[in-house]
Amino acid sequence: MKNTLRYKYLSRPRYNRYLIATDNDTSRSKRLYNANIRLAQAFHPILTQFEVVLRNSLDLQLSSYFVDNDWIINQKNGFMRDNSLRSSRFFVRNSINKTENKLRRRGVTVTSGKIVSDQTFGYHYFLPTIIG
Repeated sequence: MKNTLRYKYLSRPRYNRYLIATDNDTSRSKRLYNANIRLAQAFHPILTQFEVVLRNSLDLQLSSYFVDNDWIINQKNGFMRDNSLRSSRFFVRNSINKTENKLRRRGVTVTSGKIVSDQTFGYHYFLPTIIG
């Protein structure tokens, strides 16, 4: 990639890290940047699997906690409405509502499994902090 394109699409502050690490050697900084891309690509499958395992583990634990396999649907009117979640702008409830709306627009039946599988790392972050 040419430097002009690199700076245009990566931004100077982002790419400058590589220049600093290589003592401003542009050839080495390009190699380091490309090595970083390859490293990120290598970790992607592992992170994807981790996310699936984490999401399913949270679902299993919360299904048990609420004694409800559909807790993710039913708790929108339970703990997800608690005023203490106002500072997160009700992130979890909004994430679930977005998924339900997306599924309905696509003509897909809304199920707990489909909602759980669509959640992102933001959901994973907020959930344990709200349940306690």
